[in-house]
Amino acid sequence: MKFDVGIIGGGPAASAAAICLRHAGHSVGVVAAHSQKEKPTETSKPQLRQLLRNIGAESALTCCEPCHGIISDWGLTSPALKPSILDPFGNAWFINRHHFDLHMRKLAKESGATWIEASASDADFEDGSVIIETTAGPVSAKWLVIANGSLQWASRVTNQSIVAQDSLIASWTRLDASLTERCLSTETSDHGWWYMCPDSGGRAVACFITDPESNRELKPFNAGQWNKLFLLTRLSKSLTRFQPAMDVKVLRTGLAALTARHGRSWVSIGDAAVLLDPLGSSGTATAIESAQRVSTAIDAALRGDETQLESYEGWSQGMVREFSRQRLAHYQSECDLRHSAFWQRRTVVRQAKQVCADRVKV
Repeated sequence: MKFDVGIIGGGPAASAAAICLRHAGHSVGVVAAHSQKEKPTETSKPQLRQLLRNIGAESALTCCEPCHGIISDWGLTSPALKPSILDPFGNAWFINRHHFDLHMRKLAKESGATWIEASASDADFEDGSVIIETTAGPVSAKWLVIANGSLQWASRVTNQSIVAQDSLIASWTRLDASLTERCLSTETSDHGWWYMCPDSGGRAVACFITDPESNRELKPFNAGQWNKLFLLTRLSKSLTRFQPAMDVKVLRTGLAALTARHGRSWVSIGDAAVLLDPLGSSGTATAIESAQRVSTAIDAALRGDETQLESYEGWSQGMVREFSRQRLAHYQSECDLRHSAFWQRRTVVRQAKQVCADRVKV
């Protein structure tokens, strides 16, 4: 199988890139293995609507629910509500990732992209092309877009390091509890922070985010221990009923990036290029924006102009710098109120570490 562009991944970044590249008239093959991995409901910034509209995928908002505001005690002595009506960009969004991802894949297929149900194990770069090794056989393309959400896979295939600034662990579950307020609620603690938001089917998603040191101490990945920690929170008191969590899932997150986001015949986007702290609610929106920018750059490169690839690189690096600056300020605001080891570790300005793919754990 031969294509102008081969895309590895089945999430929003991969689907958005496929849609944009097909709109530009290029043949696209998407290599995506079927995944049973569950993802929690996410919160996305208001710009999500415009980003989806830009690529002709606004119908994916049918898989989202408006977020009416944020109730948070971050940097405060008591919780306060910031309603969405005060945001000039409108309301934020709760994204049901299962339905959202399926809808984006549907749009990618309808655009004419070839969907290949397979796992990609490696990529071999030759003069002006790339051979993607998959469980369904080799796939040949002029350009490779890495959008599988794995910094480790991308760094191994492109032979580079990962720049890791911070490592965090999210322990989350779905609760049989209905939330009357369609808001994102966050709550800080000495060992991290919680968020809770509505989920489909009259349920709620609750998540505890901490770092590896506190994770080993508290063991929130254990359902019984997670329940004990949750019952200590203000969030648990806001529920009209609480049925203990029976199953807790774990996600590794934090703040890390590839040394370079593009090279000869390849580009990395979404979480496979930059992993952002969930504090910013920027994951899905950034994935879609990076896909649109990269698609424009690849379209130009296929016509002989590779200058826009450097523009994408500059945009990505600038985005990480600004995100890091705002992130440090937010953590510092809470550190001013708390003096625990967790918050001290978040606000100590440390030089980012470059680590090899087989050793990084983010």
